[in-house]
Parts: sequence; C-alpha cells; structure tokens
Amino acid sequence: MWRGMKSVMMFTPNDSQLQTDRKWRERLQQKSSDGGKYVPTIDETRKFLREQEDKKKRYA
Repeated sequence: MWRGMKSVMMFTPNDSQLQTDRKWRERLQQKSSDGGKYVPTIDETRKFLREQEDKKKRYA
C-alpha cells in the first residue's frame, strides 16, 4: 500500500543539502492532508527495510 502514497519522503545519505531542501519544499507545498492516508506500521516498515537490504546483498 505504501508504494502509492505521495506523502512518503525518501532521503539518502548521498542527497546534497540542496536536494534535501528541495524535497522538503515539495512536500510542504502539497495541498493534501495526511490525515486520510495510510501509514505503514513499524512491523511493515522493518519488513520493507529488511527486503531492501536483502536485495542489496543479492546484487552486490
């Protein structure tokens, strides 16, 4: 479900300060409210992060 969310912000350590600022500006300019949007639980977030790490290990 999280893949369709427009409110998700992803930052990477490689983002410059300019890129980070741009992402925040774009996020704050969105007119929609987050109140009705799905927010993943901590377990779903951990599962997603583990899957991302597994993919990195497989292709490394």
